[in-house]
Amino acid sequence: FALGPFVPDTALGYRSSADITVHSERQKEVLRTGADNVSLWSFPPQAYGSQKSNATLRDISLDLTGMQPLSNGYQYEVWLVFGSKVRSVGKFQSDTSGQVIPTEGFLLHGQSLALPVDSTHITEILITIEPPGEDDGRPSETRYLAGTIVNGGADLTVSHPLALGVSFRRAKAFYILSSPSSTGLEDWKSGIWWLDLMGDSTLAGEPGLHLPELPAGWLYEGWVEVSGQALTTGRFHQVFGHDFDSPYNGPLPVPAVPGEDYILNAPEGLAFPTDIRGGRIFVSVEPYPDDDPKPFSISPLLSTIPKQGGYRITYRLENVYRQLPSGVVRVITWTTPSHR
Repeated sequence: FALGPFVPDTALGYRSSADITVHSERQKEVLRTGADNVSLWSFPPQAYGSQKSNATLRDISLDLTGMQPLSNGYQYEVWLVFGSKVRSVGKFQSDTSGQVIPTEGFLLHGQSLALPVDSTHITEILITIEPPGEDDGRPSETRYLAGTIVNGGADLTVSHPLALGVSFRRAKAFYILSSPSSTGLEDWKSGIWWLDLMGDSTLAGEPGLHLPELPAGWLYEGWVEVSGQALTTGRFHQVFGHDFDSPYNGPLPVPAVPGEDYILNAPEGLAFPTDIRGGRIFVSVEPYPDDDPKPFSISPLLSTIPKQGGYRITYRLENVYRQLPSGVVRVITWTTPSHR
């Protein structure tokens, strides 16, 4: 769970140099370059209803849990993986109940997607998040859910090697209440830093985040809810060093770990400094590029800040990796009636 090497990136400051792990080098290359890609949804709709005789066709049904509607032109896209080939079924949006809302290319039968007759050799299903106007015929780096087809079905997870490819089972997060960027005596109630001071003999403590390395296309972000508004504690790739954001910090230096003091630049409806105790605190996994500044639906760690929380006392978040977004895919076989 140590975060690995990083290389410079002009957009972020740093990014992971690790590639996503997939089943084979050939499959990895296909997902990276889009080689052999064909858009299945380009098949004409009449191909599914104009058969002169009985024909066995297939749909895939999608049952999605924990999906989040995307905004600002971003869309989900479903890909079929045929060993060393990847092909798009189409793009969609999702409502908060997980219902699929087709946007481009879908031939939809209820919540099922119509597939061409040569779909018998599908090995995996992949769902990605695609930026506005993206139509290059290959999956984006933001690979969200994936599953391996077994006995006509697949369980879609974020931990599948074709998706994020990491498990949050052992993820941990510790934090303290403190406001090092401010001189106010009571402002410690208005700051949170991802530090672990338990059993440490120094004032600095140790990094409080123990998280798996994310593939390209994803970032971590910490959050605190204040009066119903989710405020960032900063986006980051690694637990050592400053995060990428400090919109609310005061003028004084801060620790070289992710965290935030809510001292300046309060959003509309709030006043800083404040008392963040009693609010929810959590860590999310965010798409990069991100469709929305609000929290994304992947939140493996969360808790509530104690209402009587104390200065520089270490608190721990709960691991809720079992509640992450997921899905179930079933391949449905049906036969068209004869036409005379």
